[in-house]
Amino acid sequence: MIVYVTIGTRNLESAATFYDEIAAEPGTPRMFTMDTSVAWGLTRGAAGLGVCYPFDEKCDQ
Repeated sequence: MIVYVTIGTRNLESAATFYDEIAAEPGTPRMFTMDTSVAWGLTRGAAGLGVCYPFDEKCDQ
């Protein structure tokens, strides 16, 4: 079972704005916002979505 999917980004603010609009269509709220990641989903819904900086922290390329 897939619980969530994570997508890497070098621009968290822009990605969060983009996925806010997509998540709003089916009525999926943000679950949390942190300095390095943002996630959307429902506690008992379909798989959630998260965006975060790359694991290797190479955000400047």
